[in-house]
Amino acid sequence: CVDIIIAPAPFVHARAGAGDLGAALARLAGAFDAEVVVATLGADGALARAHGMELRVPGVVVDVVDTTG
Repeated sequence: CVDIIIAPAPFVHARAGAGDLGAALARLAGAFDAEVVVATLGADGALARAHGMELRVPGVVVDVVDTTG
């Protein structure tokens, strides 16, 4: 059993073998008995499936900061 899976949308599509992202999340959740599965969508935010429900979260614009420093 896996509690949470977070992965980029292309990985979710490839791993689940479903064209529709919502269906792909459902398949991934079933395959790993995951409570929550999240597909990240870059600047478009994320799509999550938790307890049989879908939730879309929009992306957030942020200022770039020096991460090496």
